[in-house]
Amino acid sequence: MAEALVFAVLQKIAATIGEEVVKAGTSKLLREASDLRKIRSNVIHIRREFAVMQAFLRKEDVHVANNETFEAWLGEVRKVANKVEDIIDEYAYLIGKIEGTSNYLKKKFRYMKNCTLLHEINTQLVEVRGDQLGHLTELRERYGITIWDVRRRNNDSPNAWRRPDLSAHLNAVVEAEVVGNMKERAQLSQWLLEEELGRVVISVFGMGGLGKTTLVNAIYEREEIKRKFDCCACVFVSQSFQVEDLLRSISKQIFANEVKIKTEIDRMDHRDIVDRLQRYMQNKSYLIVLDDIWDKNAWLSISHAFPVNNCGGKVVITTQNKDVALLANENSVIELTALSQDESWNLFCRKTFGKLREKICPSHLVAWAKKILEKCQGLPLAIVAIGSLLSFKERTEREWGMFYDQLSWELSNNPELVWVTNILNLNYNNLPSYLKNCFFTVAYFQKILLLKKK
Repeated sequence: MAEALVFAVLQKIAATIGEEVVKAGTSKLLREASDLRKIRSNVIHIRREFAVMQAFLRKEDVHVANNETFEAWLGEVRKVANKVEDIIDEYAYLIGKIEGTSNYLKKKFRYMKNCTLLHEINTQLVEVRGDQLGHLTELRERYGITIWDVRRRNNDSPNAWRRPDLSAHLNAVVEAEVVGNMKERAQLSQWLLEEELGRVVISVFGMGGLGKTTLVNAIYEREEIKRKFDCCACVFVSQSFQVEDLLRSISKQIFANEVKIKTEIDRMDHRDIVDRLQRYMQNKSYLIVLDDIWDKNAWLSISHAFPVNNCGGKVVITTQNKDVALLANENSVIELTALSQDESWNLFCRKTFGKLREKICPSHLVAWAKKILEKCQGLPLAIVAIGSLLSFKERTEREWGMFYDQLSWELSNNPELVWVTNILNLNYNNLPSYLKNCFFTVAYFQKILLLKKK
């Protein structure tokens, strides 16, 4: 959320500059008063610096989350941003007082009265412009916090931070019985079993934690589905995928029974792998599952490996991005929503009380169970993770009450739950900046508060 914090401050600064500087910029007094001219020049320069910084943070925050150097640098950015905000607030207040009359002599008098304060504001702005912003740039360059270096480290360095590959956790969830989304499961099965010519692309769309992977894997593993196709492959894509690695993973599943070809795949380059896949699948029905695609370029970079034939090729995409979901054939998009209260309760009881013969919540824990379940907001991912952890705790009101009180801490620090937070953070990180701001602002208000729009 670092980018939203900084962006919120920068947005206020930009708005204040836009309103107050423009208003003052047309006045006769501004043209005559040297301090006001200097302030206006410095403020506009700082606005340009912050505009560039805002663009930098928008890109960098996604790439270097959990990077201690970046977080330390962000702390310095916040200090400067807050200082500039204070200066701009004082400047806007003084300009408002000076411009509060249409009488030029009164404006002149008010200016003279506040001349010392305006001179001090200009001195502070010069310090920010010359020293503090320069220091931020120097730190950023000295420790390699640049767009190019971050991307290079993400691609080349084994020790660099990468978006976590959460497929292992997601596959663990698949082992649980699927709850809810009955209509969506039936629809996906129907589309996969239909006889159609050409290549059909189907997408399953929804925010992280709704069970897209669970649903698709449950259908993919059905015998009746696999018997329908000559060859099948299911791969996890993510945001840090490499095209060649992805194609190799698909090829090894497609050629699972071809030992010689599987060995050769590791020595093939991108073009050879694509050519081999195209020739092999050209006259075959195939099912390819691409789990967790984040942008359209990922699909475009590998789609040519799957031939458009008349044998019934099907590709299933899971995604959190609506633009990616719309890559599917017309009327071939499934959008998942949160589980209902009954479905959530059913899943929670299965995971939490699976060791009990009845798999029913004991009466003395129902109140705490409902409170904990309310925090999950119908997200299967959170319900399964929290339910599994609770299954190993004592079934006492005291123990469950303590767990509920510490739930926020548990999500951030318990190794068995922190991956849930990582997945949900991906939803936040991929919001546009203006929605991050909105989310961050609304989070300040109490849950029960009714917000009215103008």
